[in-house]
Amino acid sequence: MPHHHKRHDRRDRFAHAAFAIPLEETPLGIALNQAATLLPAERALITEPMQAAFDALRAAQGDASQLAHIIDAINIGNEIARRYQIASDHQATRDAAQAAVIALLERAQATGRWTLRGAEIAAFDDALWIFSVQLQFVSRGELATCTRVLKARARSALAGNTGPGVRVFNAPAPSHA
Repeated sequence: MPHHHKRHDRRDRFAHAAFAIPLEETPLGIALNQAATLLPAERALITEPMQAAFDALRAAQGDASQLAHIIDAINIGNEIARRYQIASDHQATRDAAQAAVIALLERAQATGRWTLRGAEIAAFDDALWIFSVQLQFVSRGELATCTRVLKARARSALAGNTGPGVRVFNAPAPSHA
């Protein structure tokens, strides 16, 4: 004899309970967030301070804290290229930017001036453009991994654990005036 009332399925209770947790807090939501690429506003939060630092250096108004932003872009770009092969064919561009960093640091130490020369402006401009392209294709999780690895590497370098020929630049904390 058939039942005349609907039997509640146990799955109904769990289905409703699952929606009580916001998706971004579930394992699936976390995985989706880490796999997603950065939104334009998120990319702007990363690139705008770097571009402002470059603009200040280009106008001969910069200092070590502005150079630190450029160095961050170069280092993160290198790590993205090495780990995930995003714009890995532009290593010469990043190498030129690193050479420009060294030239600027040496000149600043000798003269106290943070004035860029034409080739250095071009090298920084190209490296920042390549970095902005990389940010369009790297996922949030990949970027977080690169940043975490570079922070650990920087801590190690500041503790004196570097290879031969490695230069460590410890910029003062940027002022937020």
